Amino acid sequence: MDAKGRLAMPAVFRNALGTVFYATVGIDHCIAIYTEEEFGKLYERLLDYPDMKRNSRIVMQQIMGSARECEPDAQGRIMIPANLIRHAYLKKDCAIVGVGSHVEIWDGETWDRTKEDALDRLSDIAENLPEIHQ
Repeated sequence: MDAKGRLAMPAVFRNALGTVFYATVGIDHCIAIYTEEEFGKLYERLLDYPDMKRNSRIVMQQIMGSARECEPDAQGRIMIPANLIRHAYLKKDCAIVGVGSHVEIWDGETWDRTKEDALDRLSDIAENLPEIHQ
């Protein structure tokens, strides 16, 4: 990421995301980026949460309230809003990770620690997810 908050998005992700996509807070102090279609699906799922429950309101407020429409510039860079940079503790080196329905942007050091911790515990984690083994 450069000093102006622009991040070069790899072509493979740019092509998959399309010309307009949405960036918002990720659950684990990262930035989550969704295609228009996937962002719409996320919005619909969040609407199913009971709005009388405090935790439901918090999730809706944070995810939807932090969402920003993004378009890559001619060099394939996206402008990361300051609020999302702060949320993900982004510095210069970032990790861009595809995770199925969306792409996540992590601070490079944070991603390295998170990945190593997850890899150390992967067999235990997988053991508790029986649907993986079916």
